Amino acid sequence: MADSRFVKLLSIPKSIYVSVKLLGWGGVKYALKLPIFVRYNCVLNCLDGKVIVKKTPITPKMLSIGFSSTGIFDKKYSRTILEIAGLIELEGPVCFGQGTRLSVGKTGTLSLGAGFSSTAESTFVCVNKMHMGVGTAIGWSAMVMDTDWHSVMNTETGELYQAAGEVYIGDYCWIGTRSLVLKNTLIPNGCILAANSTANKKYNTPNTLLAGTPAIEKKHNVIKSTNGDIQFIEK
Repeated sequence: MADSRFVKLLSIPKSIYVSVKLLGWGGVKYALKLPIFVRYNCVLNCLDGKVIVKKTPITPKMLSIGFSSTGIFDKKYSRTILEIAGLIELEGPVCFGQGTRLSVGKTGTLSLGAGFSSTAESTFVCVNKMHMGVGTAIGWSAMVMDTDWHSVMNTETGELYQAAGEVYIGDYCWIGTRSLVLKNTLIPNGCILAANSTANKKYNTPNTLLAGTPAIEKKHNVIKSTNGDIQFIEK
């Protein structure tokens, strides 16, 4: 569902501010191009981090936040929340949809491939290392986290299990609605994670349907069709 021209005009001042904050003073010359385009009602909890653009020139709206959606969400009341204390690496244009909660901690590095997109009200928490690949799509209300937030201790040995790990989602993956991707997960290129599934380990086979809690391989030699997905990249 496209936003009105008025909404986009209303979003320009905040977008300039966020672009300068996250690209640094070296990015001031790019600010009027609106390389980071943020919806006007986005909540800015923290902008102490940094955005780095790799492998591609800086272009308008290459990081679009809070716009794309589907017809079942209320844009008036669904607000995006940004908490960027760490590093975001962009390899091309990407889109986080309406109502996204995006948190990158001070020690976190979030890398995004060109054409990555999420639709609406998904949550991303990165305190260590997270990668989401080229053309990967995240369905609404999904959650991707590289941390449990709390460490767990073995009561017999005293061993402490670390709260944070890594998440790697390959190229052209499809993460279904209300699915959950947890720390130390690797999803190979072209995989589909079914709706309401939980991925919590390293999977080995590309182009595979993963489903269940925890997710297991259900079907091989499948991939999400990319026809029409360009609609999720904000123009």
